[in-house]
Amino acid sequence: MNSILIFVVTLAAVLHGALSLRCYSCKPEYASNCHYSYQQSVVQCGPRQDTCWKFTGNTTSNGIIYIGQETRMCAVKADLIRWSPGTLYANSCNTVYNIRSTDGQFFRGQICLCDRQDLCNYA
Repeated sequence: MNSILIFVVTLAAVLHGALSLRCYSCKPEYASNCHYSYQQSVVQCGPRQDTCWKFTGNTTSNGIIYIGQETRMCAVKADLIRWSPGTLYANSCNTVYNIRSTDGQFFRGQICLCDRQDLCNYA
């Protein structure tokens, strides 16, 4: 009985990894600003993360403005849409003005969301 349970748990883990969304993300050493392919890596998204996103524009963090930022990562679509109701939509690129993230950053530029398609946030 224990061997069957172990098999089922292992199979579920393998299937989850195979079915989870994969996105491009900035490598840790480039923080959240990665313009070039060597600054990015492919990551396996978490179980709740259902969209890949790409942001291009300016950010403000702790009163400092960062010009010409570009970032990519996995995200929870509902969280992003909650940041800026009525301006972000699934599977589209949208111009945003001064939306505030959960960590206190402000974004002004273009955010593209692409759902359920691996590695769709490169271009």
